[in-house]
Amino acid sequence: MIEAERDAWILVAAQLPEHMSFYMKLKQEQLDYPATVELYRDLATAIDWEADDPRVAAVADRVVALLEAADAEGWENHDEEITDELAELLDSVFLDSLPIAQQIMERLEERGWRGWTKFERIGSAQT
Repeated sequence: MIEAERDAWILVAAQLPEHMSFYMKLKQEQLDYPATVELYRDLATAIDWEADDPRVAAVADRVVALLEAADAEGWENHDEEITDELAELLDSVFLDSLPIAQQIMERLEERGWRGWTKFERIGSAQT
């Protein structure tokens, strides 16, 4: 998981070098938030999970809770600074580095969110 995060940062630095100090500040702010750190720990553990592991749903629920809390608290969204092409590339790093990534993204869509690098609300969650 650490290697994937490193690889993603290299891709961002290559595509948006002028924004790196800003993104490093955002990353630090994320890491100051205990729920984000807990999510990263779960994702690091999830490398060994099978695709049908029941914990996948809990991780997806936690991501949705973080996204909805950010919306409710009025956190600024800086996704517009990342091109769609770079977001697709970074999403592919996530999908390639974590065996359950596809299942997490599918569950996010069921809960009304799309993407990993550039989260997008897609309507109300499916019931």
